Amino acid sequence: MYLKDISDKTFIGRKNEFEVIKGIISEAKSGDASSLFLSGRRGIGKTSVIRQLSHELFNDRSGPVPFLYTVKTAFASIEKFSKNYLTSFIFQNLAFLRNEPSLEAGTLYSLEDLREISGKSEAPWITELIDGYQKVLDSGESIKLFSYVMSVPYKSYAVTGNPVVVMLDDFHKLRKFSELNANQNGRDFWMLIESMMHSGHVPHIISGNQADLHRMFFEESTIGDHLDVVHLPGLNRDDSGKFFNALCEKYSLSFTGDLSEFFDIFNGNPLYIRNFIQAARQAGKSLSRDDAAEIYFREITRGRFKTYWTSLLEFYIPQFELRRPTLNFLWFLLTNDNDIAMSNLTDDLSKKQDDLDRIIRLLNASGAVETGFSTLEIVDDRVLSDVIRGLYLKEVRREPNDSIRDEIIGHKHEIEQPKRAPSFDVTIPSDPQSELIAVKSLEQVARHHKIAMDIIGQLQIAIVELFTNIIVKDNTSDDNYHVRFRITDNIFAIEVETPQTGHDYSSPDYDQAFNMMRYYVDDIKVEKVMNGTRITMTKKIG
Repeated sequence: MYLKDISDKTFIGRKNEFEVIKGIISEAKSGDASSLFLSGRRGIGKTSVIRQLSHELFNDRSGPVPFLYTVKTAFASIEKFSKNYLTSFIFQNLAFLRNEPSLEAGTLYSLEDLREISGKSEAPWITELIDGYQKVLDSGESIKLFSYVMSVPYKSYAVTGNPVVVMLDDFHKLRKFSELNANQNGRDFWMLIESMMHSGHVPHIISGNQADLHRMFFEESTIGDHLDVVHLPGLNRDDSGKFFNALCEKYSLSFTGDLSEFFDIFNGNPLYIRNFIQAARQAGKSLSRDDAAEIYFREITRGRFKTYWTSLLEFYIPQFELRRPTLNFLWFLLTNDNDIAMSNLTDDLSKKQDDLDRIIRLLNASGAVETGFSTLEIVDDRVLSDVIRGLYLKEVRREPNDSIRDEIIGHKHEIEQPKRAPSFDVTIPSDPQSELIAVKSLEQVARHHKIAMDIIGQLQIAIVELFTNIIVKDNTSDDNYHVRFRITDNIFAIEVETPQTGHDYSSPDYDQAFNMMRYYVDDIKVEKVMNGTRITMTKKIG
């Protein structure tokens, strides 16, 4: 839960958005804080952000009281939901006031237990809240009960003077919960939250399914009028690499080769990166790029990625008879121009307009497609696209597994690497004589491409200098070196990836060796990469 220790090592790349949110809620003491809608696609990290925020507020002690609540649809009645909400708030409040994180897990206590605990904590106002709850509960009016418990954070502020930040995750599930309790005149009771947002001392941060919440806040109610919107994008390329590396370090994983194309596929989605690493843990400790491709394919066709998206689609499209048409529709969007005119779809798919409208509405709610004013498109999500490919090829076309693998992995390479210069990769074991293997490999590749012998000789001198006076001298591990020879029209490049991560190659200790190498090559670049350091030498070959 939210009070457990959260590692900063894996909370990466959210500094700007985090500071914006903290700046908004910092005004709670003065009563000028705004409530906000934390928007973003599925898996992008909204829950992680509010959990981290709750964790920091709890440890800060000088700010507002944090209250984090995740809405669930498991409750069979408003009464059970309301009791859970009330007890969650009381225990989180007591945990904050007494600085006892263990109290947060106390939501299973009875109301009588709560009275006793609040008495020992010298918090009589909690007893008053419980008495008020019991009175409304006895009246049998579900809407009043829901309204009462949702106002409890404000009631606690009114009595104690301590502002409260209410963080409601998966808020969209309240609509489903409302529908389940429609026989109690509660279909739209989630709208009552609007009246709770007027106090600047009790700001609300709401997150959940982006499409559902947009419709709930801006189409079905005026709640959006009282919300600032903070959009959470995917991690950038650098932060994706840091997050990936942090998880690899956590689980003692290492990858060889260039995995940058996978970062493009995951598009900064922390959920995808985390799921990929979890799958990689089952494949071994030291993995190659080919291993990564096979792991990705397996997860797309029968692993976490497939389970994640098919479960969502089944939830939003429970009617079995609609699932095959839905898959055909998704394939249509995927294999045609994304900017599809909606008026053309009924003819192209041979579906009735009512059926198609229903499919589009459900897919939009699931987050699989996005609609414009007169157009729609599949979301920019490469993992989802590959899951659709796998499902369609298997369930509609009945393609064999090898054909599906070629389609998915081949499609990925076609997009990511449309024009790749010839390259040759060599793994060299950590050994005092490793430079000899590098020199021989260089000679074979250069001769194959008819590089002039004088240029080959100069490159060989440079690579010997690199191995003998820089790399091997500093290597304290048994990890291998990975060397790539890359040829373009007029450039021969040698990329040497080493396992060293803590060396500062810009220090004067290396000046003499690098100056010697620069005498024989045109350029040298040193950069940090996923599993160590990459040193690239380039030379014009004419």
